[in-house]
Amino acid sequence: MMLVTFSLLALGLPWHWQLFLHWLVRGGDVTSIPLHLYPEIRELCQAKDSNGQVNGYQSSPEIAYGLGRFECRSLGNSRDWEISDKYGFAQVSEAAAGTQIAEVLVALVGTDYFYEIRGTIPQEKLSNN
Repeated sequence: MMLVTFSLLALGLPWHWQLFLHWLVRGGDVTSIPLHLYPEIRELCQAKDSNGQVNGYQSSPEIAYGLGRFECRSLGNSRDWEISDKYGFAQVSEAAAGTQIAEVLVALVGTDYFYEIRGTIPQEKLSNN
């Protein structure tokens, strides 16, 4: 029942809050990235460093809190970017960027759980033809 409640609640929340709820219920790895974040992530991937690292903190709060620093790699011959990151909290204080309630929830649940975010997005906007 609690999982259903969290799922319904997450529908209207920004992605970083959806990720937080996913982490809170130990939901496992994430393999998709919301479509509305594609343009912003594409732009960030274009500016990645030579190791494929991207500083998402220079972007919107949704990406900064959801991905932070993440890895962006071109997938071989495909025209996709692979976005990867680990989501979790090494310290309770890391949740303070959200709200005080997030910090309390992390303190209650513990920081011993991380999951991987690994999704792909097209390198260029797809035409609507």
